Amino acid sequence: QQDAVPACERFFVCNRVCPKGVQPGIAIKKIRDNWLIEK
Repeated sequence: QQDAVPACERFFVCNRVCPKGVQPGIAIKKIRDNWLIEK
């Protein structure tokens, strides 16, 4: 499964465990969109 973020957490705000280099307070959806753009 490519999806590293569970669907239920897709729109949650990153505030506890964030991907490396990501600042807290960023919506996981936005982070994932950025990942998709980079690929």
